[in-house]
Amino acid sequence: MMDLDESAGFNYDFSEKELRSLMLFLRRYQQLMPETLENFIQALEKHFYETMSIGEAEEFFTGKHPELLK
Repeated sequence: MMDLDESAGFNYDFSEKELRSLMLFLRRYQQLMPETLENFIQALEKHFYETMSIGEAEEFFTGKHPELLK
């Protein structure tokens, strides 16, 4: 049986729109996310905080982009 705690590779090139939609989705349902996804969520958040200005991040994370969740 495979050890589920081992690191596994997965490659996918997300578009910026996909990343933004995923981040907003995960934020919306964060109370339902299992702890095992915490590292993934933190890595995704880090991407946004490194690529956005403070103003852009505030606007993005305060839900001013509902079109990304359609």
